[in-house]
Amino acid sequence: MNAAQRIVRLAGTGAGSGYVIAPRLVLTSAHVVPEVGGAVTFFTATDDTVYTGRVAWRGVPHGRDDAALVEVTDPAWLAPSVRVRWGRLVTHAPGTPCHTWGYPDLAQQPGHAVETSQPAGVINPGNHFVGNHHVMDITAHPPQWKGQGSPWGGLSGAALVCADLVVGVVAADPAHSDHARLEAVPAYVLHHDPAFRTVLEEHGASQVLEPVELTDLAHRPPNHRRPLSPASLLEAHRRVVSFHGREKLMNTLTAWCEHPDEVSAVVVHGPGGQGKTRLAHELTHHLDHVTQGQRWATLWLTDAADPSRLEALARVEVPLLVVVDYVEARTGQLTHLLKVCDREHGSAPIRLLLLSRTVGEWWEQANTDTGHLLADITEHTIALPSLAPARVEREHEYHAALHQLSNALPDADTLVSADWATVASNLATPELSSAEWDTVLSVHMRALADLLDATQPPPEAARPGRSGPVEARVLVHERAYWKRSATGYGVQVSGATADWQNTVLEQVLAVAFTRSPATTEEAETLLSAVPVLADQTTALRQQVRRWICELYPNQDAGLWGTVQPDRLLEYFLADQLTKNPGLFDPHMEGLSEEDAHRWVSLYTRAAAHPAFIPNLGEQITRLCVDHAPVLGAAVVDVATQAEQPGPLIEALDRIVQDSHTPVDTLDRLRDALPDFSHRLAEFAADLTHRNVAAYRALVEQDLDAFLPDLALSLNNQ
Repeated sequence: MNAAQRIVRLAGTGAGSGYVIAPRLVLTSAHVVPEVGGAVTFFTATDDTVYTGRVAWRGVPHGRDDAALVEVTDPAWLAPSVRVRWGRLVTHAPGTPCHTWGYPDLAQQPGHAVETSQPAGVINPGNHFVGNHHVMDITAHPPQWKGQGSPWGGLSGAALVCADLVVGVVAADPAHSDHARLEAVPAYVLHHDPAFRTVLEEHGASQVLEPVELTDLAHRPPNHRRPLSPASLLEAHRRVVSFHGREKLMNTLTAWCEHPDEVSAVVVHGPGGQGKTRLAHELTHHLDHVTQGQRWATLWLTDAADPSRLEALARVEVPLLVVVDYVEARTGQLTHLLKVCDREHGSAPIRLLLLSRTVGEWWEQANTDTGHLLADITEHTIALPSLAPARVEREHEYHAALHQLSNALPDADTLVSADWATVASNLATPELSSAEWDTVLSVHMRALADLLDATQPPPEAARPGRSGPVEARVLVHERAYWKRSATGYGVQVSGATADWQNTVLEQVLAVAFTRSPATTEEAETLLSAVPVLADQTTALRQQVRRWICELYPNQDAGLWGTVQPDRLLEYFLADQLTKNPGLFDPHMEGLSEEDAHRWVSLYTRAAAHPAFIPNLGEQITRLCVDHAPVLGAAVVDVATQAEQPGPLIEALDRIVQDSHTPVDTLDRLRDALPDFSHRLAEFAADLTHRNVAAYRALVEQDLDAFLPDLALSLNNQ
């Protein structure tokens, strides 16, 4: 739904503006609609059909919470797929850009269709600070108005927007401002009302207030358009399977947030699928809904955040929780983050929740790089235990997942429709005592796979069997979703059979999921290099690009996202490289530093899956050796972070022992070495010895050219 389709003109007790915030929910002003239950009519900026609705919630007209929510009751209304994002200002910095869009009187002309106006301006948080109101200073020259009342009459109820976040509802043209200002009810005032939040929840609208000034730093989970892919129901941020258990740990984390320390950190670590991200989402959800005391702001820090932008955190004036996922791969960013958070006494508290698969050398390195500030402020280092270690607990978790996934499956793109609740009730309890079901994600994947298999069993040729890895079972259905989506996008490889077509699509996705092109040009260059697409038309490659972007939309940097959760992504990539060892060779040259690190990280994690030990590790070692100039620095870095770095250390040993390895490759590996590393100690000794020997040989050929390099290599040794 585009922005213009959200702009609404309402008629209730008066005429006003509104904003569609959910498929059947409109935000407006209290003083333009009747009491709760009262009837309202409206039309949109792109559709002059008059629709009906009723008031579902209403604040006090012309009061502190002058806003209302109107539920659309008209059966003719085509409910759009829309999800509003709310925002709040978290600093006192003046001049935050904003705009609004509605139907003010100044835009209307007798005898013409009702027209809109979109004034822009800035918010200075200090204006009307005590009264809990936002004031928008209009950038353009104030309108000349000779009519009765205010030229902004009719704009009441329009959404006030900053950085694509709704931060308030326009309420009035304040006196003595010569029509150069607009007053708005802040979103945080409305969200403080439990009745307001209840209506939002009933309509599936967001209840999160995102920090406006930190939007450039925020990771936003992919907002798949409905219908969803089957696997997306497992994504932690969707909270399809409700969070339960871990009450003691949640109490610990809540108490940690409430402690008077100004800056503090907690590290939560555990294997993939153990529930770290679910735990973090539950904590942020709890802090987002605090009704007593000061409300927290929460930030999921994106790994694409420019370090220079982190300075914005130093100006935050409210309690702030920052979540850093996969922190073991982001130690450079963590160093900048800690320096920014080490603020003057009396600042608002900051909490850092650091999620990692392991605590090892990255932790030691981060403490060294920050002068042990991280160790000084770390309240806890928590090894996250299994949520359901006993068979009975796993069975309880399985049945809870069955019930809640069956409620969500009608929103997913599945091969057939089904009475999912009945399907769930007919499933027998599986055997869940083996180590395969140690993690909560494995149990949830089993529940999803059982539901899907019960109604749409995959072809026997493609089916690993119910005793096979649960990731493979879920992927069978995700692959069917890819195929249906590709057909809808007209993606058809010329002359390809159905089986070959599916192979092509999977190879293309495997390459795409390890890269993050920022532009359409970069994406099409990447797709042109995929052998199965090389001899296809430009038009087809463009269709493939559009298909991938639609399949997994990306809210952060890059054109597309990936299949999720990460465990599923890692299994898919491992399967593809096992089937086609040469898949990535054509794509290694020119690989960016970021994508090289991404590739090595993903495949190192994938190699740890029991289904691919040891064959995948050997494939990864071979690729790292063959493409050492491109991947070498990433291999060194990831080897200090990974749970199981064996394939990487083997690759490094082979590179340094190969007498044909160029000296400039050795230099890049030397420069990538951390200050210390137990894991890489022997490799570092061998590397520096080999580096010295190489430059001694070069000095004999050209003393002046290579003597400085020899001196440097001797110093490093």
